[in-house]
Amino acid sequence: MDLKEFIDSHPQIAEYDESDPSLHQSILKLISKPMRLLGLSLAYERSPSFNALLRAQGLAFKTIISKRKSALTGLFSISSSPRYLAKSPIQVAYLGDFRIENDLKIAAFWRKNYGRALDLFRREPSLNQPQIFVTAILKENKLAQKTLVDNPRGQGEFKYHFIRSVEMINILSGPILGKRRRNVKYSVRFVKPQEEQKLIDFIDRCEKVKCLGFDFKGNGSELWQQRTKFFPQFSITRFLVVENRQGDWIGVTLPSSPDDLKRMRLQALSWPIKFFFTTLKILGIRLPAAGEAINTLYLTHFNVQSGADAKEVAETILHFVRKNGISKSYHMISFANWWNHSWSEYLTYSTAINLYEVTSASHEPKLAFENDLTAQPLGFEMVLV
Repeated sequence: MDLKEFIDSHPQIAEYDESDPSLHQSILKLISKPMRLLGLSLAYERSPSFNALLRAQGLAFKTIISKRKSALTGLFSISSSPRYLAKSPIQVAYLGDFRIENDLKIAAFWRKNYGRALDLFRREPSLNQPQIFVTAILKENKLAQKTLVDNPRGQGEFKYHFIRSVEMINILSGPILGKRRRNVKYSVRFVKPQEEQKLIDFIDRCEKVKCLGFDFKGNGSELWQQRTKFFPQFSITRFLVVENRQGDWIGVTLPSSPDDLKRMRLQALSWPIKFFFTTLKILGIRLPAAGEAINTLYLTHFNVQSGADAKEVAETILHFVRKNGISKSYHMISFANWWNHSWSEYLTYSTAINLYEVTSASHEPKLAFENDLTAQPLGFEMVLV
């Protein structure tokens, strides 16, 4: 049985038809249910279509929905992209958007068939036959941790294998009281149009030594071309390059906002957070009010040459972004703290993300045999989650 036959044999599920506008509205309603995080009530929004973000994620993708009496009750998505594992090419899929709303039958269905679906994804040509499945869960999302990761009932032929946690640093202001170290070693500039191949080569060298780094050079740079079309605010001349005094490239990043594809809207604040926000506004720090979207600028495609001080590179970029007004329309600047540096000299609002490899019962995890994964970055872009 292949994936299509599996879906066709179960009338309660179907592949999402993007051409159906009413179904799109139902999906947006389902995923926008407010969630609580660190004293905030947040609603998740997607536009112009649900699949727009998936096109930015990978070369191939699918969304599977569930219905009960014609009402949408759940969905989950999968996107597949070429990566590196131990410097060798491998196809990897990201599992996201797993939502079930008031439907115990579909919850039981997926608990029973999730592992089987993973095995079918692994053989599916339209997904480029991914060999590894990964996902991310907010550390504060106790419900997902309990039902999927802990799986207390031991039901279903699937398992979540913890890879590592990473802290998403959200810079609100700073450095506080001018504590930033003056860096005379590095300078920052925009990449020039004629430097595109040099940019790809630099990123590829850095991604290749990551765990599951993105492969932008394989198959005629197919993933790179996909990003040029669908990744938010993607432009060669928007990339920033950090150079040393000799003109050598030390790091690169693409400051990018996903607001045209997804956003988090602030619904309500707890009293302690409201007091905190009010205090910060008095100090001149721009923050969203209830009902407004949180405008975040992400440092995407952030890569640092092996052996360089990643924090020095990040600080140099932050200074450039703020000084040149790149971040003036945003409430915060966000990036992954893979190197576990302290950012106490900045005013930050941070969120911890747990990363997992997901397998069926018939497959062993491929990352369990890797070296210490807490000592290296992973191929993961929070802007696409």
